Amino acid sequence: MLLVLNEWVFHDLLFDNGDPAFRETARFLIALQASEDVLVIPAEERWKRKAFQLMTMSDTRRRLISRLLHSLLRNSDRTIRIQPEENPQIPQELLDLLPREDVYLVQAYVAAGADLLVTTDQGLYCAIGDHGVVNCRMREDFLAEYPSPSSSK
Repeated sequence: MLLVLNEWVFHDLLFDNGDPAFRETARFLIALQASEDVLVIPAEERWKRKAFQLMTMSDTRRRLISRLLHSLLRNSDRTIRIQPEENPQIPQELLDLLPREDVYLVQAYVAAGADLLVTTDQGLYCAIGDHGVVNCRMREDFLAEYPSPSSSK
């Protein structure tokens, strides 16, 4: 499965959303590593900056999970990197529905031919949920059903 994740993953790992969210996202990354799923890396500096901000963390838990995430992000078999020039045109009717700050996620989804966009942004979810171009799930629903490491292989 090709996955586009919005920035919740970084906020969870930075403890912005508390310890339970950190633990859920850490479990997800461990399961992701054990799976054959692929991450789409959007052509968005804000997204990349947050990913690399994790590498500056000094506590052991965040440092370890950051290493896991970055090993996935650097693995060309586990990622599709979208370049700015690859950003496809999104139908105007969909663009009109999207929050401006989230257009890059839909562009990455379309450019990669992704299977799923996972978000915590209710506005984004509502905007694209009924459009049919993008398969979108809320973080909580996605993580509740994502395979555990023992069932991923």
